[in-house]
Amino acid sequence: MPSILDRIFDAKRAEVAERRARTPLDEMVAEARRTAAPRDFIGSLRSRAPAIIAEVKAATRERTGERGPPPPAHDRRADRPPVIDLQPRL
Repeated sequence: MPSILDRIFDAKRAEVAERRARTPLDEMVAEARRTAAPRDFIGSLRSRAPAIIAEVKAATRERTGERGPPPPAHDRRADRPPVIDLQPRL
């Protein structure tokens, strides 16, 4: 019996083969060359001051101090305030 990892690899191999059959390699290379160059993320952060990256997440029950059983699944997102994480990330 194949492991879950073997099944994932098999599925990905099939997906890659299907995409290769759909779009020839020379067409993909030509499209990649037409796209804009990637922006220098770190350089952009260093060129200005201050540079802030914020990530907003739903608070966990432990962080908000809530006790007892969690609310039903359809209500879980609505009852938690967002957490704003302003930790610098470089």
